[in-house]
Amino acid sequence: MLNKSSTDFSLCKKKRHHDANKIKLILIDTNDFYRKRLKYLLELDGSFKRVIEGKSVEQFQSFHEIGFFDWADLLVVELGLCPANNMKYIEAILEDYPNLKIIILTNFPNEAHVIQTIRTGVSGYLLKNNNFNTTVEAIKRVGKGNFVLHPSVTKYIIEDYIHILNQEQKVTPSMPLSNREYDILKLLADGKTNKEIANILAIKQATVKRHMVNMMKKMNVHNRTEAVIKAIRKQWIHV
Repeated sequence: MLNKSSTDFSLCKKKRHHDANKIKLILIDTNDFYRKRLKYLLELDGSFKRVIEGKSVEQFQSFHEIGFFDWADLLVVELGLCPANNMKYIEAILEDYPNLKIIILTNFPNEAHVIQTIRTGVSGYLLKNNNFNTTVEAIKRVGKGNFVLHPSVTKYIIEDYIHILNQEQKVTPSMPLSNREYDILKLLADGKTNKEIANILAIKQATVKRHMVNMMKKMNVHNRTEAVIKAIRKQWIHV
């Protein structure tokens, strides 16, 4: 029979494991009411370990210096009134933190902004006119490794890929990858992170990143999502 101290230890261990599965999130939005309300509902849900909030992308530098981006699993950020400027910040963050998942929030979908941010490698694009509960569920799905788009922007992505496909059929043949690049591509299709790929292949994360850069150049794609979709379409890999 377990004594009380053994039972307490077991409960603490279970709690630590449960907390480890919770999502660590940064929320950036200029609208105080929207941000506070969304943060409240996220914290109420129980799937999030902590929600750190900020008012603008100008806080990214201080968040970087504090180490929040190393800590976070997910960044939810409003595209705002200066989308071109904010997208530069987002691209820089993804370059420095490739495993960080990013969801874009916006009031109005713009085709050029949608395509650019998706090509950059964000994991979701949501409209703020969604009800809050729908937004919370979408954020949770991305936190679990899924890709989420508001229905009104899906058509832009489909049209963009059709355009890319037509251009490829007109101009360039497929370019073969090295064995190592194929290995990494297959692991990307399995949803593995850079760290997991490095562990599986027994190489450094920096080496994984270098192979991925070369692979994406050869494939003429902009991010891992495009690479996997193109590889499946060309039947280089099967999922």
